[in-house]
Amino acid sequence: MASPTQGAVIVRANLSRGVEAEDTFNAVSLLEEELAISLASAGAGEFDGAEMGQGQLVLYMYGPDPERLLAAVEQVLRKTDLTRAAIVTVRRGPPGSASRDVFLGTSLGD
Repeated sequence: MASPTQGAVIVRANLSRGVEAEDTFNAVSLLEEELAISLASAGAGEFDGAEMGQGQLVLYMYGPDPERLLAAVEQVLRKTDLTRAAIVTVRRGPPGSASRDVFLGTSLGD
């Protein structure tokens, strides 16, 4: 669980309609593993979990530096069909802290 002083990266993606629930569940499970490995390899933070419902997928990651979190997982998110067009919120602290949104359909410099 996240410390109140830690930053966060929260990913929100729309799930494809017409895709079998089992296929989506399997794809999300693989994505969770890849994100956890990327974060651990970079020493950037931790993957805290995912929520699926009402056609949306939300992924939660926490660590001391949210920009480092994003750098550790950005390529995984961009190459995965589930999150290729996601909105990523990069938050500097607890809920209500300063944040910015990154749209994965564009480059980080946009």
